[in-house]
Amino acid sequence: SAPRGVSLSLLALYLAVTLGVLAASNATRQIAIHILLLGIVAWTIKPRSVAAAMVGDLLPLVVAPLLYAEIPSLISALGSVYHDATIQKIELAVFGMQASQRFAAAFPNVGTSELLHAGYLSYYPAIFVPPVMLYVRGERGAYAETVVALTATYLICWGIFVFAPVEGPRYLWGASTSAPDGMMRRLANEVLAAGSSRGAAFPSSHMAVM
Repeated sequence: SAPRGVSLSLLALYLAVTLGVLAASNATRQIAIHILLLGIVAWTIKPRSVAAAMVGDLLPLVVAPLLYAEIPSLISALGSVYHDATIQKIELAVFGMQASQRFAAAFPNVGTSELLHAGYLSYYPAIFVPPVMLYVRGERGAYAETVVALTATYLICWGIFVFAPVEGPRYLWGASTSAPDGMMRRLANEVLAAGSSRGAAFPSSHMAVM
């Protein structure tokens, strides 16, 4: 379908551009992965078998965590400058304070904290659950349209992260000690500690994908 081809073409473009960035940094393993993924895109974009069709359908979703994880390497390879000071000035102008530092202390409520942390964590199922449900139900057209929207959204965000990175409060000030403890907060902190990409704080890919 046309949306499927667009998703794979966008992915190929991103892989090719970032391959050029990585080639200058001697990141051998990542370079090999990009070349392999470009080969898979070439094999699946006009599928001649059921296997190629399925792999091409799923590829933009499957590689998303891998490509997200390499954002710090791309930032380092380009030597991009972090723009936290600019974003903090904007937030100060809008809110009159650094909300990321003061909000938890101003609203020390377990229910509020757990709801907000659950909302943060909902990003991950939001990427995968709706398209997988459509795919399993055999709604290939709706699936392809959903995936092309997701692919375009996160590739745009990642491009901004690489060229104009923002570390975000977690890296500048650490996790808030004022937020009440709870299962969702602990899980969110564990997820961030295990898989957060430094430099990917702004714009919010959470909000963009939602």
